[in-house]
Amino acid sequence: RRYDESAGSTSMLVDKSCAEVACELLEELNDDVKGSFATVPSFVDMTTGDFESLVNDYSLVVAADLPLPVLRNLGKACWSKNVHLISAKSYGFIGTCRIQTARHDIVESRPDGSVPDLRIWKPFPELVELCNKYDFSRMDDMEHSHVPYVIILMKAMEQWKSDNNDAMPTTFADKEKFKNESVKAMSRNFANEVNFEEAVRDAYLAYSAHDIPWEVQELLDNVSSESISSSSRSFDVMLLALKNFIADHGGDVPLNGTIPDMTSATDPYVALQEVYHKKAAKDLAEMRTNVDSVLTAVGSATYIVSDEELSTFCKNIFNIQVLKTRNIEDELTCSGTDYEEVKGELIMSTMEPCDPPVHTPLLWFLVMRACEQFQEKHGVYPGSDCRELALSSDVEEVMKHLERLVSCMGLSECDVVTSSLSKDHAIEMVRCFNAELHNIASVIGGVASQEAVKLITNQYVPFDNTYVFNGIASIAAVYKF
Repeated sequence: RRYDESAGSTSMLVDKSCAEVACELLEELNDDVKGSFATVPSFVDMTTGDFESLVNDYSLVVAADLPLPVLRNLGKACWSKNVHLISAKSYGFIGTCRIQTARHDIVESRPDGSVPDLRIWKPFPELVELCNKYDFSRMDDMEHSHVPYVIILMKAMEQWKSDNNDAMPTTFADKEKFKNESVKAMSRNFANEVNFEEAVRDAYLAYSAHDIPWEVQELLDNVSSESISSSSRSFDVMLLALKNFIADHGGDVPLNGTIPDMTSATDPYVALQEVYHKKAAKDLAEMRTNVDSVLTAVGSATYIVSDEELSTFCKNIFNIQVLKTRNIEDELTCSGTDYEEVKGELIMSTMEPCDPPVHTPLLWFLVMRACEQFQEKHGVYPGSDCRELALSSDVEEVMKHLERLVSCMGLSECDVVTSSLSKDHAIEMVRCFNAELHNIASVIGGVASQEAVKLITNQYVPFDNTYVFNGIASIAAVYKF
């Protein structure tokens, strides 16, 4: 497309492509960023091979408002080249954003409310040595009220084990007794000692092991020395190094060295922090040795995994993830090795419809997809002819596409689909005629840009795999198709 001043875009230069103008304007946002653009006669005429040549030099492709035939070819190309794809579409009051990625490694998922790894339940020698330096009986009230709660829990657990044949609290009664009789009882004035309140609050850290999450354990189970080669990702190399570390340390992972804020005097807190930092540095050095051994075994240079990358990995071991979405072609053809699993999850997602159910985003997505199938068949979207008879005909054909789509996706028996999906949905979507409304487009553009940042930085977890926004009721949901 080309801009023309006579069309009202007075800020645009005449006879320049959208790509060229967009590139110029985007570069103005940041002087340190340089962009480039390319134009093609038509996406419609491009084959999968053409798209593969086009996307080969990129790690992420963001596409907007592509018809299904073009999206199919682009999706196949990105999948074969292992390029992330975000497909955004604004259709009347409905908007969607679809992520396709064969594999996306997430190191810094940054979950809310993560549990600190303090190792109180299984203290390392340096922490025990520091704890032994504290004698509560020799402290005045000010010092006693500013002992870090880590030390308090260590002392309490030491006394508990001494009184219980070296056993940890296991039952609910034992845990309550530990909090009240072992931790709280050590306080001189519980109401005025915030550090002891913190110790009671986080008493579970003293007897609860920080187990490896099942998602991380699954990644570890799937990696082995046989699966690593000179072309392996650095993420896989670090996974194998971690697996070897765990095997050498009785199930323990490298310490991340981070401790939370807590009520404490400065000197005790700094001393505690140094103990954790030194242990983390020691574990990191061992991980570096493991990584180098793995890389050397496959004939790769050790600099492939940088110290910074390894340090970040070790700090986030409990939160690492790998995202693998279904490809768009499998979605459109209702196929794939995991189709039955996906169908089951989709049916489960319909168990809790919105209020009112007619505005459940899934229903509007189905009708929008039926309209896209209409366009794939006829070359135009339904509603192109605004005469009443033509509109009625388009609605009827959209309903036929919708019926086949619902059957293909295994949703024919879903209550919300059978009771709430109606001809009114098709009438509304045909009426829109693929119009792009600014407010809906801005929402979808914001969502797409947010997910793009996640994919580029390997931070936070992108959704899997389709975000649907119902602008009529301002309701959104994420579905896995």
